[in-house]
Order: sequence, then C-alpha cells, then structure tokens
Amino acid sequence: MKLGFMGGCLNNQAGLAREQAYYYILREMLKSNSPEYDTAISLGFYTSYDQLPQAATNFIQAKSPDMLFLFLRPFPLMALNKLWIKYDAGNNVMARQWHPALFNRQNMNWPPMLTNYTLDDVTTEPRREKFGLRDMNLLGGLFARLPAWTTTYLLNEINAINSLCTSQNRKMALISLPQNPESLLGNYVCRLTNTMLKARLHNIPFIDIYFMGEKYFESDGIHYNAAGHKLLAETLVDYINSEAIVFPQTLPSTSQMQSV
Repeated sequence: MKLGFMGGCLNNQAGLAREQAYYYILREMLKSNSPEYDTAISLGFYTSYDQLPQAATNFIQAKSPDMLFLFLRPFPLMALNKLWIKYDAGNNVMARQWHPALFNRQNMNWPPMLTNYTLDDVTTEPRREKFGLRDMNLLGGLFARLPAWTTTYLLNEINAINSLCTSQNRKMALISLPQNPESLLGNYVCRLTNTMLKARLHNIPFIDIYFMGEKYFESDGIHYNAAGHKLLAETLVDYINSEAIVFPQTLPSTSQMQSV
C-alpha cells in the first residue's frame, strides 16, 4: 500500500523527533495492525494554494501513491481571506495590495507574487496576541464575504487534483484545516472554511481534524506537538480501517519511507 501525504511543515517539522512524527507512527500502527501488508509512505509539499495543482501533479508522477492524502494548510489560507494583502515585492521591499477578487468575485486568478512563500515563512515570527492587526484584516474579509470566494477557489483546485487521481485509478482524501490557536479570527476562518468546503464536496472523503484543540499544539499555536502528531496518526488509521483501504497488488515488499 503506497500512501502519499501532501502538506507543509507538518511533513518536516523542526524540533520534532522522527519517531514522534505522525507519518512514522502511522506506518508503525498499520504495520502492527496488518503485518501481512507493507506500507510505503511518501511525503510531498506545497507552499501556497496557487501552486497546489502543479505540486500535486509532480508528486503523483514522482511517487505514484495508491492514495493521496491532501492536508489543507492554514498559513497560505489566510492571505486568501484578507482585504489588504502584504507581500514580498523583491529587493527587500514589502508591498500591499487589495484582494484581487474584492471588486470582481468572478475573478479566480490569484497573482503568485501575493503568496510567494517558503516552508520557513510560517515560523519567522514569534507567537503574537490572539487578536491583532491581522485579525482586523481577516474580519474585514469576513464582512466582504471573502471566505465564499476562497471556498470556490479551493474547490476548483481540489476537484482538478481529484480528477487527475480518478483518471489514474488512484484514491484521494482531503484532510481538513486544523485549528489555528495563534489567531482568534484565523481559527474562525479555518472552521468556517472547513464547514463550507464539506458542504460542497462531492465524492471526495473529508477527514476532520479540527477537533484537535490547543493542548495538541506547540506553544507557538501553529505546529502540532508530539501528542498532536500521535492523535493525528490515530485519526488517519481509524479512517483507513473504516474505509477498508487495501491495495493487495503492493504486498509483500520491503518497507520504506520516502520524502520529496
């Protein structure tokens, strides 16, 4: 059974021992539950949602997972919901721009420069107050109904990836946005986006991990701690077992852990 997990820093979290990572625990649990089946796990990454379809395509081509699990990431989600977006204009210059769909909700084109992130960007600042200027920005986006636009934008990308998986006889599951304890409005946006996405998803499994509260996060309110990774692995095992996801063509073989 070849499983692929696409996400962000969750797949390569600094300061977390490999044995504490969800993917390591998951593989060990699956091996214990079904020793006759081998499980190979591949890890993929994306930094912003505009890059997601191509990143997923490249990942599938390179790793050929039987099933793709796609983590929805809070960090790049926030820009999609802000009225006034701060971005790196190059040459150490930070610029700001109104949300590109603020005055035209039919515009589904997202300028890549607005979310030109690296996987380290989310860790560049210490934990801030739960309500600050970025929350005011998100609040303005809520009043402007940007979450509805964001949901449509994400659905277009998710459906495109699912179509690719279906065409290649692969399975796909979506893993919900987690909580975002560092930000009062950010946390609400994650919950609202989960609700709106789930209501509009058709034939794509949706694994809800929003129930995992603040005690499962590091002090930064961004990353899962060891207990969070363990609970995440248990949640994924429960899903795999409940869906009876088995790919007999992959057994038996030598266990391996892959990453990209």
